[in-house]
Amino acid sequence: MAASCSPSRRPIRSRRSFATYRVTNADLGPEEGERTLELEVNGKVAGAMTFTVRKVSSGDAFDPTATWVLDGPWRTHAYIAHNPEGTGADAGMRMHLWASKHDLPGGKPAPIVLRGRVGGRTLFTTHPTHVSAPDFQFYDIPLSIDGTNATLNAARMAGVNGTLTIDVLQGQTVLRTFTIPVTNGSFAEHPLSALDTKEPLRFLSPRVMTINGVISRWQRFWMTR
Repeated sequence: MAASCSPSRRPIRSRRSFATYRVTNADLGPEEGERTLELEVNGKVAGAMTFTVRKVSSGDAFDPTATWVLDGPWRTHAYIAHNPEGTGADAGMRMHLWASKHDLPGGKPAPIVLRGRVGGRTLFTTHPTHVSAPDFQFYDIPLSIDGTNATLNAARMAGVNGTLTIDVLQGQTVLRTFTIPVTNGSFAEHPLSALDTKEPLRFLSPRVMTINGVISRWQRFWMTR
């Protein structure tokens, strides 16, 4: 199994199992533009992700540096993680997303908050999460009830119907909005998470394998913008 990044298509790194697979030290080339990262298994492309690379100037004439910035599915994808068999802390729902300081007003580090609503009812408002990295970083955010230590869970979702709208906020500014249908408290599966999806290279896995090769009980309910 190997991953490659076009146009060079050079292998980045290979591993024997998905449980220990990592991608590091990708050569993205010297030019701005679009790239496609491909995952190969036994010589066949099993997954692909397209993203862009651009150069951002510091704007300082006395220190004319530039930063390379990636953009792509990190901005448009997120998922709710839920363990239907969980108890205690493991029963709480979480949202996993990617963010960078370039998402924020002025491109400066700041806290973000997630607010989830169905119709006029607010289901959660999370504790602030500080975003400071120039590159997209992965954030695991408990869906806390109005900033308390209680989290959204199956019991609190029981009987909820409609569309859950999740705003990613910095202050009063809405940075992104994700939506997912809810029926009697259950989240809808994303079309790209179906095993028979017509776009297998864009498959969004609803489950994950742990580093010990065990299929996790945590479920992923993907949202895309």
